Amino acid sequence: MATNTAASFTNHTGNNTAGPFSISFGYLSEDEIDVTVDGVLTTHYTFPSATTISFTSGNHPANNAVIKFQRNTNISAKKVDFQDGAVLTEADLDNNADQAIYALQENLDVLNNDI
Repeated sequence: MATNTAASFTNHTGNNTAGPFSISFGYLSEDEIDVTVDGVLTTHYTFPSATTISFTSGNHPANNAVIKFQRNTNISAKKVDFQDGAVLTEADLDNNADQAIYALQENLDVLNNDI
């Protein structure tokens, strides 16, 4: 049986700085990343790159604060809606497959870590 080796989250420990803190997983959109500090959801961060998050001035996580970056893939609609006669691109196929894979990984992480 195959197992999930790619987590849908990254944990860090606060050090009273903005970061940057690394993201160890892929995602389709920045708005599908939930950031919590000591269990409280926050929006006081930016993406200096596709693989890092930094906290905004005045919102640096305290020393030893638990930081969690969690992917939360939107599955309420297809990322790509294919049309008859349209050009089929690698990017569109990858986005569709990644949406399904990421959602499955997230559900598996819930089963493995939260139950």
